[in-house]
Amino acid sequence: MLLIVGSGLGGCIVVNVQEQYESCDVSDDCRVRDNCVTVTTDSGAAGNMCTRLDCASEFECDIGRNGLAGACLDILGSGGNLCYERCTTDSDCTQLSWGCNPLVDSVTGQPIANVCLPGASAPPPPPALLSDYERCEMSAECATGLLCAAITTASAMDNMCTLLDCTGDSQCGAGRNGESGACLDILGSGGTVCYERCVADTDCTGAGWTCSDATDSTGAVLASVCLPF
Repeated sequence: MLLIVGSGLGGCIVVNVQEQYESCDVSDDCRVRDNCVTVTTDSGAAGNMCTRLDCASEFECDIGRNGLAGACLDILGSGGNLCYERCTTDSDCTQLSWGCNPLVDSVTGQPIANVCLPGASAPPPPPALLSDYERCEMSAECATGLLCAAITTASAMDNMCTLLDCTGDSQCGAGRNGESGACLDILGSGGTVCYERCVADTDCTGAGWTCSDATDSTGAVLASVCLPF
C-alpha cells in the first residue's frame, strides 16, 4: 500500500493507494496504471485485486510478495491478459484469503505457472499413471489394464508395469523403440507376460535393465527382451 500525502485548503490529505495484487473495491483504489478486477475461479470463488489490464508480457507485471515477477496470462475467461501474482505456497500470496494454484495448458497438459487466486489452493493433480514397462512399486501406479509385476532373473529382481496373461504380441504395448512387446511365458512366472522388445540396452525403459535373449526349454531364442540385471 502506498500513502500519498498532499496539501489542501484544510491541511494535509492522505490517500491510500493499493499496490498490484492487493485487494480493492474500485479502480480508484489502485495506482493510475492499474485497475480493480474481479477474479472468479472455476470453483466459484471470487475476489478483487489491483492488476494491469491487457499486459503484453510479464515485464509489465509487478514483483510479488515472494520476489517473483508476475505472470501475464489470459485465464478464467477474463477476455484479456491480466497480471497475476506468482507463488510456490499460499504464504506467497499478498491477499491472505487467496491460495496458490497450479495452472496447466488445457491442450498439452503442460504446466504454465503457479499463481494466486481467490479461495483455497487447489489440490495437486494426481501423479501421471505409469505406462508399459515402466518401473513401479504397486499396481495402483500403473495405467488401466496393467499390473505391477515382479520380474526375477538369476541375478536380479525388479518391477514393471505390464499386461499379465496376455494371449499374443498384439496385446502388448509398444516399447521405447516403438516395437510391440513380446507375450512370453519365461522365467518360471507361471503365466504369460508382456516384455519389452529390444535390440540394445538403450531400448529398455527400466534403468539398469538389459537386452537379453529369451529362450524356450530347448534353448531356442524366442525374442530379445528387456530384463533386470
